[in-house]
Amino acid sequence: MNHEGSTMKDDAFLELERARYEYRLAMRRYGEAPSQATRLDWMRAQRRLAIAVSEQLNIPL
Repeated sequence: MNHEGSTMKDDAFLELERARYEYRLAMRRYGEAPSQATRLDWMRAQRRLAIAVSEQLNIPL
């Protein structure tokens, strides 16, 4: 358990939820205003989501 009383599994799940939200937001921004900056944000969000999923499934990248 961490200092706030949640487990590492809870933390991994929350990170996954945050990554999913950020991915959807970045994808929407890129769709509304395609540019190099919004594309990079979207790609960063994709990577963060992939990392969060791999941690949730305990699969190293």
